[in-house]
Formats: sequence, C-alpha cells, structure tokens
Amino acid sequence: MKKGWIITLWVIGILTSCARDGIRIEGTLTGVPDSTVMVLFKLEGNVGSTIGKDTLMNGRFEFELKEETGELCRYQLMAEDFNRFPPMGLNVWARPGDVIRVEGSDPLIYTWKVEGESPEQRTQQRFIEASRSEWEEIQRILLQIEPLNEEANRLEGEAREKMIVRIDSMEKRRNALEDKVNVNNIRLMKEEEVNEAWLEELYGLAMSIKYDPEFADHKDEVQALYDGLDERWKRSGRGMSVKNMLNPPEVVEVGEPAADGDLYDLDGNLHRLSELRGKYVLIDFWSRGCGPCIAAQPELKELSELYADSLAVVSLSVETESGWKTSAKEHPLSWYNWSDKMGMDGIAACYGVRGIPHFALIGPDGILRDSWFGYGPSSLKIKLRKAFEPKPAMSVEKRNGMTVITNPDQEETNVDGFTIRSIERTATATRLNVRMYYTPEYWIMISKDTYLLSDEKEYKIKGAEGLPLGERFFMPKSGEADFTLIFPPLPDDAFSFDFTEGDAPGAWYVKGVRLTLPDGEN
Repeated sequence: MKKGWIITLWVIGILTSCARDGIRIEGTLTGVPDSTVMVLFKLEGNVGSTIGKDTLMNGRFEFELKEETGELCRYQLMAEDFNRFPPMGLNVWARPGDVIRVEGSDPLIYTWKVEGESPEQRTQQRFIEASRSEWEEIQRILLQIEPLNEEANRLEGEAREKMIVRIDSMEKRRNALEDKVNVNNIRLMKEEEVNEAWLEELYGLAMSIKYDPEFADHKDEVQALYDGLDERWKRSGRGMSVKNMLNPPEVVEVGEPAADGDLYDLDGNLHRLSELRGKYVLIDFWSRGCGPCIAAQPELKELSELYADSLAVVSLSVETESGWKTSAKEHPLSWYNWSDKMGMDGIAACYGVRGIPHFALIGPDGILRDSWFGYGPSSLKIKLRKAFEPKPAMSVEKRNGMTVITNPDQEETNVDGFTIRSIERTATATRLNVRMYYTPEYWIMISKDTYLLSDEKEYKIKGAEGLPLGERFFMPKSGEADFTLIFPPLPDDAFSFDFTEGDAPGAWYVKGVRLTLPDGEN
C-alpha cells in the first residue's frame, strides 16, 4: 500500500515513568459507541510505545500522563476497533502541565478537533484544517478497502479480478487525495513558523518524494523548505531523515567494503566495526517496538556463543538515544549493543535499511557478504551456514552405470537453504538430490511447473521422492529435509543447467548448475 507511513499500526511495548509534571488529555465524543477502547502511544522517532488505554463511557475518555523530562512530547491516539475506525492515529503534542481537549462527532479519528496549549499542537491543527475534506475522504476510503480486501481473498476467478479492479480504483483515488494534501501542506509550510510539528510534515513530504514517483515533480519545493531551515533543525533527528530521503546516501552493495562509522556502547565508549576485522560480523538493526527483532534475540545469543571465536554479533539500535537506553534495560544483550545515536539516518541508511529487523553479514576481510530483511525461527542459522560450513569441492564420477556429480558448483540462487547435494544422470532420468534448510515447522512447496533449462530447452519435472509436488510440505523440527526431484535425461553433452520453479513471482531458481568439471580438473 502506498504511503504506509500515514497508517501507524505500532507494535506495542510498555513504558513506565515517574511522576513530576502531568499532562491531561480529555476527550468528548458523539457518534462513537461507548465501550470503544482508546489507546494512547508515545512516539520517539519511529518507535511507538503504548502508555495507556481508556474505555469510552458516556462519550468521554481521559488520560493522565506523568513525564520526567519537562520536554515536548508527541503522542498518538488510536481506537482498537479497526472495523469501525480507520487505521490512523490522531497526533497530539504537549508539554508537562498542558491540558489537551479532543472533540469528535464520528469515527474519523484523524480529523477530530484537538485544542492544546503548545504551539506545535496549534500548527498540527492548522495542517489538518487546510485539508480537512481530503482527510475525511481518505479515512472513508480506508474504512472500505480492508473489508473489500478480505472479500477478494475469499473470491476466485473473474469475481476476484473485478474486486481487485475496484480496490485499485479506490487506492488511486486515495493516492490522488494524499498528493493534494501534500500540495496544500507545501503552501502552508511557507507561511508557518518552524517547530517540531512543522518538521514532521516536512518528513512526510520527503517520504512522498522518495517513495511516490507521481509526487517527484515537487522535489525542488520540498528541498527548498529543507534548505531554508537553520542548522539546529537540520541537525535534529527528523532533519537528518529529511536530508537522507531527499538526497539518499550511497548504499553499500554485497561484494563492496562494509560501511562504517562512529558507534557508541552504553557507557559512551566509541567503537567502529573495523575493530572487529578478522571475524565475521553479523549486524542486527533493531528496536524494542519490533516484535520480530525481539524474537530474534535468543537466536542471536545462541550464535554469538556458538561461533564466539569467529563471529561478532553487533546489535545496532535504530531508536533515539533515550529509546535505545530504555531498550537496553528492557532487553539486556550479552553481545555488542551499540548505537550511532542517529536512528535510521546514520549507518542504517548506508546499509539500505528501510524496515527492521534488518541484518548484514560482513566477512573477516571487511567485505559485505549479505544483507537482508526479516526474521523467522532458525533463519539466521540457515543464513550463516554458508559462511561457517564451506561447500565441499565438486566431483564427477561414474558409479553403477550412472554419472554422479557431487556438490555441483552453481552461479546464482535466490533461496539460501536450497542445496543440490548431488546429481545422478542416467539414460532415463536426471535426479537432483536436495537438502533443504528452512524454518522448522514452516511449509515449503515445489511447484509442478518446475523445470530444468539446458541449451534453451526445458525439461519439466516428472516426480519427486520425499515430498509431494505442488503441495505443502512442513519442515521437521530440525529445520533440515532431504528429497529428490526427478527430471527427464539431459543431453550427454550438456555441461550445465538452470533450475526454476517457473515464471511466477518469487519462484525459486538456481542458475548455472555445473555438470562437468572445469577444463584441467579431474
């Protein structure tokens, strides 16, 4: 979905704080049913943490907040019921001592009226009022789209295609409305005084420039807004984010020297990744508000201990400095826990991090070996298997009337765990003996459309042993499974082939699988 930053579905974490000064948020609603649960998040950079819930009674809700810092805080108010409410959050800006009053007469939460004492809240409200009709229509569209998506998943054939066309039409309308909002914001920002709320709108514009090709024509205007900031705002976290989105840093590619920078431990000591040269380095970009990030930590601990002599695990927080230190208390790590204090806009940007968890593997020579997004049980072990279990040498021999190629060399693959251990060639068949490494108890499926391609001719799969073709096969708890894929015989003079499941998006492939040794090798 385009412009997903507007829809903020935060992974929930709990923050507690001690009393000093209070903030009170009072809500009065009509047209919203009692018993609706209102949820309040505190936002720090790109991380949101739940700090309270209240159930609507007699059209009213209230939050009493305690803050230690005395500084400006940004909150977001949402409703738990996404069937009745759009998946958007109402922004609230406040300082200790402020009283915030929220009024609404319908479920369109993003356009509820907010009266606050901070200049930032008044700025926020002016942005909403400048595009109120557009925001209201956007919310109505969002409320319609999700049920239609669910219905489309239940339909088949022509009915499903018609539903998808209808959804796409609504998405295009929403995108056009969002572009109109952005144009309104550019005009208003030329008149408004710069503050934190203003900078958040600039951040949203920069994201539109980066991710929405249809809005790219407005880059010069958004760049001019950024260029007009004083250095204090440019050096802020959001200011640096805007800079990186308008002028993205060069992203290190696999095979290139790893990106490095000033990194700090929790005691304030300065470090660099280069001090770990001579070992493999597994970088873990994470935050406490990311469920899969936390789920990966037991496996990271296991790997850091299992390969202690040859691997350094470095978790790099993408939170603010205060958020990182809070995370360290909630999730203490026994391996390297560092931060460059720049969130997603420092070294994370140099590795192309757009979502977390994101991992990068650096070789002992300082060269980036791999970089990937996401986590599932045992996925890190599978990724590291290549590094710590080098592939045995390829061999070719005659055995019982067949040619057996063991550990065949290959050029490229899009699936790490798919390992062709040997190939048996006879006059009647080509048999691929495969070992699969995959997430335990997750399923895999080998398509019935799978074929080998050799000398521009396709050899379609005939059968399989050890798993059913075209059906889900659930991996054992070991995360390892052996099976054989059977194809027609390849020509006697074939020296390589490509394996592919077909042309479907995401289909597995292995390219350049060798059948013969290079010249001069036995």
